[in-house]
Amino acid sequence: MRLFGRLLKLGRRWSFSTWLMNLPDTSAAIARFNAAAAREALKQGCQVVICGHTHEPGWDVRGEIEIWNCGDWIGNCTAVGETQDGKLHILKG
Repeated sequence: MRLFGRLLKLGRRWSFSTWLMNLPDTSAAIARFNAAAAREALKQGCQVVICGHTHEPGWDVRGEIEIWNCGDWIGNCTAVGETQDGKLHILKG
């Protein structure tokens, strides 16, 4: 991927996932993914979904379901953490 980025003169620190996240339809795809995850969580009787599907850290609420995306450890240096009282939050390294 780095060679691909250099060939297109995208810079030394070019990231495929960052490039992908900036495509025009990406936010719509993430919204569809979150909606599908929330529907499945309701079917399964869950209250929270934690995933890293998009590599972009974030938090969303769909009805009664919280959706947490931990991001990734390389591009964003993020994870989802839980406090002792059960509250979730995004950790940034």
